[in-house]
Amino acid sequence: MPRFVFRGSGAMREIEGSERSEARSFGRSNSKGKKIEGTRGYMSPEFQASGVVTQKCDVYAFGMVVLELVSGEEALNYVFDEGRGEFSRVGVIERAREAVGSGGGGVRSWVDRRLKDSYPVDVAEKMVVVGLDCVEDDPEKRPDMEQVAVRVSKLYLESKNWAEKIDSNSGFVHNHIKSSSILVAEDSLDAKICHFGAAELCGEIEGSERSEARSFGGSNSKGKKIEGTRGYMSPEFQASGVVTQKCDVYAFGVVVLELVSGEEALNYVFDEGRGEFSRVSVIERAREAVGSGGGGVRSWVDRRLKDSYPVDVAEKMVVVGLECVEDDPEKRPDMEQVAVRVSKLYLESKNWAEKIGMPIDFSVSLAPR
Repeated sequence: MPRFVFRGSGAMREIEGSERSEARSFGRSNSKGKKIEGTRGYMSPEFQASGVVTQKCDVYAFGMVVLELVSGEEALNYVFDEGRGEFSRVGVIERAREAVGSGGGGVRSWVDRRLKDSYPVDVAEKMVVVGLDCVEDDPEKRPDMEQVAVRVSKLYLESKNWAEKIDSNSGFVHNHIKSSSILVAEDSLDAKICHFGAAELCGEIEGSERSEARSFGGSNSKGKKIEGTRGYMSPEFQASGVVTQKCDVYAFGVVVLELVSGEEALNYVFDEGRGEFSRVSVIERAREAVGSGGGGVRSWVDRRLKDSYPVDVAEKMVVVGLECVEDDPEKRPDMEQVAVRVSKLYLESKNWAEKIGMPIDFSVSLAPR
């Protein structure tokens, strides 16, 4: 099996910003001094000393990336030293060793806080150990890349099993369901809801989708903050800050109504009577469409769909969405019930599409000749 060493080409050379590659002069007896290039924080000790590139140098750099991913920190950071009264440079390796050495939840407190509790702690601890094994000062103590790949793969499976177990747990609450947290595979069109914490990691804390903090307090309790996305927070969550599965059902109902209508959770509509813009939710619009009867839902459905859908299924889907966003959480269905109903509607829609399948033996063009 061919063995190679991964090094950046000239076209990919990192020469700008804080990650500028640095050249270090070195020399040996009876040899001319020469330059080596590498990125600060990722160069192994032996490479800095000799300039000789080996596969173990790549293992070292990969270990740095692993530690960065787990912690959310950069390879090198500048930390203010109160004793010295100046900034000192601290590597992610040192921070990882401190976390592991402190024991008693040291790694958990060091893991990227944006992940919150959306990961198995034991897997994170093992992943840090993998990273530290890769950045051993002695290259002979580092594992081969094949060994690293096997260990990371096993940890991935452990993490996946943990996530599936949590998702199947009736007590699990997502609390980050919204249209922008749903990923759709390009080929299969399979939808996946991101695990909570993913929105923060992807930078979804700016712009129109910014999570808003709402202050609330009760008798004999201190005011505190809750976070949620505008338009997706259930009434009881806004009032108390207590997250339940019915909060997820509410948010999912909003997503359903968004999908059917093509509208956002919240819109600003110009009120001619007041002469100003007023905020209207997709829930209000859905209730108006259903209440108007006589094709009200059909006129409200996303116009881009044209007539490429069964109207009765769309109407039933809107009803499902509205039941999910009932103000009283006790009146909302469980997520399992919602899943069954949506699955049935999907089959109805699929049967409808197969029944009216467009013929393919001719073509139609309305363009001018």
